[in-house]
Amino acid sequence: MALRCFVNNAFGNEPKVVVTDQDAAMKRTIKDVLSRSRHRLCMWHIWEKLKTKVGPVLSANIDFNTKMTHVVWNDTIIPEDFETEWHSIMSTFGLENHEWLKDMYDLRFDWIAAYYHGENLAGLMRTTSRCESENYFFGQICNPRCTLVEFFTHFEIAMDIQRHEHRRNDHDTRYIQSKTWSDIVLEKQASEIYTKTIFKDIHIKIDAAITKCMPKSHDTVGDVQYYEIKDFKQPCISLFKVQYSKQEDGLSISCTCKRFEQFGILCRHIFYVLRYDDITEFPRR
Repeated sequence: MALRCFVNNAFGNEPKVVVTDQDAAMKRTIKDVLSRSRHRLCMWHIWEKLKTKVGPVLSANIDFNTKMTHVVWNDTIIPEDFETEWHSIMSTFGLENHEWLKDMYDLRFDWIAAYYHGENLAGLMRTTSRCESENYFFGQICNPRCTLVEFFTHFEIAMDIQRHEHRRNDHDTRYIQSKTWSDIVLEKQASEIYTKTIFKDIHIKIDAAITKCMPKSHDTVGDVQYYEIKDFKQPCISLFKVQYSKQEDGLSISCTCKRFEQFGILCRHIFYVLRYDDITEFPRR
């Protein structure tokens, strides 16, 4: 009843995505009340459990942690590569019969990023960290012993703090020019288009396009350009495919890594192609 009232009053309709921990009662309730929502499990909670489930020796093994991080937190790996890499890790470290890891593998569609590629902005909803950070923020100025009046007073103070921070960030974005690190025209445009926080991420992608990517093939079919890009940052993935075409209303471009679909920003593979073909304006689509 509480969840149904929350959805009706706060949203008006069912959210597209709900992220929770592995609470069984919550899972049943969401399935009943939010039948059209995509229920995902918090990757962070599962990752924290991994440390205790595999034991202190393996959890301290740098090679094991590196390999697991690469397949679990990888935003670009495709499902087939994930499954190949997962089974390879299980075999390498003798974990084929580990019951908890077998259960987590069976639940892979609910928490592994590789299975969200087709969903818009899926990369932004992988953990419950947003909710937990808000709980921590409000917990600093409020506690369960507060009266109702005290709670609302503290709530207003908390909101004023957040509004002030938002206004300061807006001011910095509007009036303080972001520093660029290269002579690429697209980076200069990005510094003018995006907020400072997003621009920092864009800069990393542009730098990686220069230092981590190279073309393996290029083909033209009609008005469409096809590129296959080798990404040295993703050794377990063979090639990423970028295609683009120039149209009347601007450039249309896409990449098989689907980072734009997941996060709303262009990937290093697209930036490589744009730079390679001397494209000097951000694509419209």
